[in-house]
Amino acid sequence: MNLHSVQLGEIVKVKDLQQIDSLLSKRLNAFGIKEGCRICMIQKGWFSGACILECQGQKIGLRKKDLMNIKVEQL
Repeated sequence: MNLHSVQLGEIVKVKDLQQIDSLLSKRLNAFGIKEGCRICMIQKGWFSGACILECQGQKIGLRKKDLMNIKVEQL
């Protein structure tokens, strides 16, 4: 499943980051988001807008377009 389909408060594990562009991949890596890390969905924007995620104590906002390309699995 993709990261956008995760429910609020649900914790998931990142499975695949291969479909995102290289610039975003580098930025996510700098925040500590890598394959195998755990992410919690904190807030979803209205009308399928940007969402806020938490990973290792950091909150990160990402667009729906980017969330659709990040594959995750439930814990």
